[in-house]
Amino acid sequence: MFGPEESLHAYDTRTPRVIETLRSLAPPKGAAIVMTGTGMVTLEAIRIMADELANPVLSSNLCGARWLLREAGLKSGSALFARVAKVLLPTL
Repeated sequence: MFGPEESLHAYDTRTPRVIETLRSLAPPKGAAIVMTGTGMVTLEAIRIMADELANPVLSSNLCGARWLLREAGLKSGSALFARVAKVLLPTL
């Protein structure tokens, strides 16, 4: 969320700015916060803020990846998921 006087510079945005923006939100109880155009800085912010936020926070990229796994007939626990997760999860 950026103010009207601000321009979006997605590749210049850093985790502290995403955290600041998440803290400024006041979504209704039970509403999810969906972060679109997400990259590593937003994933780190979601990880850091997970316990502080009362609402679920979804990354559009992770939702898309989950959908692709489901459409491919795969799920967490599959051999492909295990191989990819082993490499990627430690980086988060």
